[in-house]
Amino acid sequence: IPTTWSYKFKRKPDGTLKKWKARFCVRGDKQEGAFETCAPVSTWSSIHMIPVMALQHDWTIKQVDFDNAFVQAELDTDVYVSLSAMFGDDS
Repeated sequence: IPTTWSYKFKRKPDGTLKKWKARFCVRGDKQEGAFETCAPVSTWSSIHMIPVMALQHDWTIKQVDFDNAFVQAELDTDVYVSLSAMFGDDS
């Protein structure tokens, strides 16, 4: 699976650099053969309809963030990642 880097610069109110953050990311969207990739999408009108229905039916709404939903998933096959181009080729 290919990899990439994500960079973020944090600045102070005066504009000077406060922090430089780097994140190593595995491109799971490029994985082939292990499982089906699915990206559910919705229209804003559908999203707006949910709170309206909840009010009408006296339902409770909870917000959940699944940012790392598959980090702990068990795999039945080996998965290999490649280093990004910035590491160069030593061969």
